[in-house]
Amino acid sequence: RTAAGRVYPSPPLPTAGDAYSYAFEASVLALPAACVAANRLSPNWTDRARAVHLWIGRQSELPRGVTLGCGCGTVIFLGGSSGLIGDSWKYANMMAAAGYVVLAPDSFAGRELGLRYRVPTPNLAAETRRAGAAGSERFWCANNVYRGDCPPFNTDVERPPQMGCYSSSASDILSDPKGWRSYYERIYELRRRELEQTLRLLPRSLAHAPKMFLAGASEGAMVVARFSNPEFEARLSGRIVLQWSCERNYYMSCNALPSLCEGRCASSSPVLALIGQLDPYFSAGGTNASSIADKVARESGGAPLTGSCYAQMRTQRLSRAISVVLPQHLLPLHGLGTASPNIVHALLSAFLRDPAEMVTSPPLAPEAGLCVLRAQDAAGPAEFVCSELGAESLRLPPGNCSWAGEFAHSVNYELGSLGVCATSARASVALTPALAAGISLGAAAVGAALALLCLRVVSLIRGRFRARSRHTELLDARSSRSAGTARSRRDGETEPGASGAV
Repeated sequence: RTAAGRVYPSPPLPTAGDAYSYAFEASVLALPAACVAANRLSPNWTDRARAVHLWIGRQSELPRGVTLGCGCGTVIFLGGSSGLIGDSWKYANMMAAAGYVVLAPDSFAGRELGLRYRVPTPNLAAETRRAGAAGSERFWCANNVYRGDCPPFNTDVERPPQMGCYSSSASDILSDPKGWRSYYERIYELRRRELEQTLRLLPRSLAHAPKMFLAGASEGAMVVARFSNPEFEARLSGRIVLQWSCERNYYMSCNALPSLCEGRCASSSPVLALIGQLDPYFSAGGTNASSIADKVARESGGAPLTGSCYAQMRTQRLSRAISVVLPQHLLPLHGLGTASPNIVHALLSAFLRDPAEMVTSPPLAPEAGLCVLRAQDAAGPAEFVCSELGAESLRLPPGNCSWAGEFAHSVNYELGSLGVCATSARASVALTPALAAGISLGAAAVGAALALLCLRVVSLIRGRFRARSRHTELLDARSSRSAGTARSRRDGETEPGASGAV
């Protein structure tokens, strides 16, 4: 039930597993440079540095005979509540550029199910190539994957509702807390069944890759965090939780627990969780009292929130779990890949490279000057607060396909050897001074010459970061004038007429 008094029945979910095969069959693939070369594919995408050549398209668009056992490993990635758009698209790009085959099941391909559907971009691979040839900055686009939207059932009353598409509203949730918790649990179950079927249909080359990761953003992150499959868990190298706080709030059923992998994963299971400090959906009171989770908790007598996964990691005593909170220039942003793309790329690459030793990775090292340890439990889990790599001011994203009012940190910082997966013998020597200071200082230095270089670049990056406060003051003044109109589109999920973010 909505605050306006409208009641919407939610249809039952099919019990047969093959009813969810559409998600795998319509999945989007992002193939790394190694796979492009091994299969002699014509690349249709480059990373932000214009150096790594990728292939992106629907799985069904791949030529026959293509082998997928060619990357550093496999990442099964679940996009947010509007599909593989906005920041979800950026994360997939980042992980493919790091050398991994990224497979993103499409929850919006189940037209016959009647719950959520978006008309896809015809021949995504060809459209991606065309846009790239035209020099389009498609990395920053709000939507590259779909031509149609999915009207939220609780806000778009002019069109027939799709009950799998929604826009989270504190007033709606408070009008019927039990009904909305039940609804969100049904969404979880939908995504869980899609993921289970995807794992059943996964080609052996991907299922038995050198490394296997499960990653998700927003709605997809909630599923990734909770999902448990004993057979799959044994092969999992780690899970990545983006834009979700791993705690009991409006987005979970009263009977569900916020436990990672339902409390069944080993204490040594690697987990990386990233969330914005002022996330408009899940941040805690005291930092962003207007977040939906905080407002619902305060007005319904719920437990106080923490706004990150760290508390749950401590509860489960996960020794290799890392929570990272990103200030995001103190803007109320849900997505992480627009205002903080360089630090997010660095953190993702470091975790994919060595998930078991993330706590000592270069981006988190004190010498890098990017992250501050906020808390660490004796059992091992830790929480850091990490600033963006690069002190440049946010600007309007390149091109004309981003959401209105969105600001981006469009200056790219190369990752050098950090962007090369550990299973590869290839090493990169393209180190920029800012990269060496911000990333490579955490790596072991060999020889006096390299040590001297490290000292010099530390001085350089510290100088850059002393200028951060001046940029932030200017940014805050500018963003305060436009926050009212831009906020709904800066979250990395919501677009006009589309399903709302969580």
